[in-house]
Amino acid sequence: MLRKLVLFVFVVFLAILVSCTKSECSVSDDCATHLGSTVSCVHSVCVYQNSTSRAECQKNSDCVREGFDGLCKGGSCAFTEKPKLKYVTSTERVHGVLLGVASTFNQKFNVAQDELSVKITLQEGVKDVENLRIKRIDVEGYDSVGRQSIILGSDRVDLSLWQVGDVVSHAIRLDFPRSESQGKFQDVTLIVAYEYDAVSFGSKDHRSDSVRVVLSRDSFDWFSVHPTSCVCDDKDPLTIDSCDASFVCKHTQVQNVCGNFVCERGENKCSCARDCGPCNAVLGLFVKENCVENSCVRVLSSEQAPKTVIDERSFTGFKLTTRMTYANPFVAGKNVVHVELSLFDKEARVSQLRITTVQLREGNVLLSEVALKKLLISVGSKAILDLPLPSNSASQKEVVPRLVVNYEVTTDGGVGATVEKSSFEKDLERISVVTLE
Repeated sequence: MLRKLVLFVFVVFLAILVSCTKSECSVSDDCATHLGSTVSCVHSVCVYQNSTSRAECQKNSDCVREGFDGLCKGGSCAFTEKPKLKYVTSTERVHGVLLGVASTFNQKFNVAQDELSVKITLQEGVKDVENLRIKRIDVEGYDSVGRQSIILGSDRVDLSLWQVGDVVSHAIRLDFPRSESQGKFQDVTLIVAYEYDAVSFGSKDHRSDSVRVVLSRDSFDWFSVHPTSCVCDDKDPLTIDSCDASFVCKHTQVQNVCGNFVCERGENKCSCARDCGPCNAVLGLFVKENCVENSCVRVLSSEQAPKTVIDERSFTGFKLTTRMTYANPFVAGKNVVHVELSLFDKEARVSQLRITTVQLREGNVLLSEVALKKLLISVGSKAILDLPLPSNSASQKEVVPRLVVNYEVTTDGGVGATVEKSSFEKDLERISVVTLE
């Protein structure tokens, strides 16, 4: 009796179990198909077996797996994990100038094909920093196996950041000695080397420095798989993108077009400020750059103030007035020091006054000279002349000239005429001589 009861309970339990188990299939068509396998429905369960009658794949599109790139090789699918695009941004202060540095790269990084993109933006500028140029871009990483930092990639560039809002871009390949097909680096850092002119009181001091941006502190994964195709587009309309025979992207700069970072023939600061720089430099206290008829020229940044110096003095037998007029600032090659020498009194024994030469000197340096041999015989006689001031390589130079007048005076003392040679000097005020040519 007990045996029959146990058998009855077992049968009931089995019936309940079967009723609670969902049937996976009734026929083979109820089962999902897997490429490269055959399927059949056995006891309501889908059973898969490898098919030896056909290949796993015939083309790359047959190999599909989420998060992976599939490649059909010899009828079998090979899968590699799809790289994830990493984006790193940083702001760096460069002697008062604020640079925005952004970089994008794949992780994992295929050194056989991938590029590391760099974009640099001039976010803030200052007046005492000019001609900021990016000269070199390096990528450095720490090799934990060799226990040393190595350069993973390096490119020489010449990219200008003239004014706030300017953006420059560059794509760099990583190329370093390797014996393995994959690996990792730590402390991968972008190094941007730059040059600039530090401007102070009209003079420029050329300097260079660099900024460092950490791209990956812990792990930068790389591998090397030779590509079989490439799609090249650096999103720059001024480059020609192409795929070479090794399926590596090339970006060739378009020539003879404004915006390619090269100041080419036919371009200047007024026709293409992006390549040649803006025409707005301040060159000292009195000179600036300005566009005139599509050419960048130096012009005065302030109005000229006329200066007049009058010197009256008595000599033996005569009196002379010297009047000097000039502009300050003084434009070399255009302005002159206007000099008038007037005989306003003389004794009867003085027969004539001859002005021989008039000079402008600074120290022992002769700035300009005019030979006259002008006779002043009667009161009211005048010698009129103009003296230039020389230009210089700097846009502005301060000079403190003095006027030197050489003369001969003829007197008759009753025993015959005598001729005496002499000179006199008169200091002028400080003059700012500017060069606009």
